[in-house]
Amino acid sequence: MTDARALGLKPPIVLSGHLESAVDITLCTENGEVSKPICIVAKRHIHMSPKDAKRLHVNDGDSVSVELQTPERTTVFSDVIVRAVPGFVLELHIDTDEANAANVQGTVMARIVQ
Repeated sequence: MTDARALGLKPPIVLSGHLESAVDITLCTENGEVSKPICIVAKRHIHMSPKDAKRLHVNDGDSVSVELQTPERTTVFSDVIVRAVPGFVLELHIDTDEANAANVQGTVMARIVQ
């Protein structure tokens, strides 16, 4: 969101891949310009397999809270969407602004809190 604001853009916060309400970005190069509606801020989400979802007692599409314990900045993120899809590896996706606010550095363990 910080980068979008610096560029004067107002992108929607939606699930990654959901570009229906995306705002236009214009790319200018020596070969010309192209403008496409591709700018969003991805809503925070957790990728996991259906097996992980069952083990964690959640379902695809659920909204959960996740706690990150980081040095001096333990943070709980609410409204984290579960994306349980075959082939997905268990991983939390947050944006750079959120990671910086939580003082994420390298790999951090997270836990779902109800």
